[in-house]
Amino acid sequence: MKRTGSIFLLVSVLFAAGWAWQFFSARQRAAHYEATDAVILANRIGREWVENPVPEHDGDRHTVQYRAEYLLEYNHAGRLFHHWRQDHFASIQRFRVEAALGNFAPGTRMTGYIDPGHPERMVSSLAGWQAYTGALVFGILAFLCAATGFVLRKLSPHKPSNPIMVYLG
Repeated sequence: MKRTGSIFLLVSVLFAAGWAWQFFSARQRAAHYEATDAVILANRIGREWVENPVPEHDGDRHTVQYRAEYLLEYNHAGRLFHHWRQDHFASIQRFRVEAALGNFAPGTRMTGYIDPGHPERMVSSLAGWQAYTGALVFGILAFLCAATGFVLRKLSPHKPSNPIMVYLG
């Protein structure tokens, strides 16, 4: 059991390393972007065909999915950029997307984040809770593996470190 406890402790170190990598890579990506002011010029409802998750209910393999889209205008280093963005919310019910479209009314100002090396790329948020989910999972697994390793090492019977060998012969 002592060996099993040691294996769990080793696995916890690997999970802790995964946690650190997830956490710091998300922080580094966020630090690279610059904040800029943007204004919404137009909005629309985008439509795309997606695979139906439950085709046996209505017999069709594909269905229409709607998503709010909005045109942003922003300035970086003296250049004016126009960029269509999609909202993260999508639905097969058009009226739900029409209601969400109100959040993206023309004339609305917002803060966006651009990559200075590629100013045509813009994101609306940086390193939200989703970016740290991987770090959280790795942290919890590291803690559970370490706790299991310590318990298994405590429960293992104590063996002397230098057993005495007696040869008969």
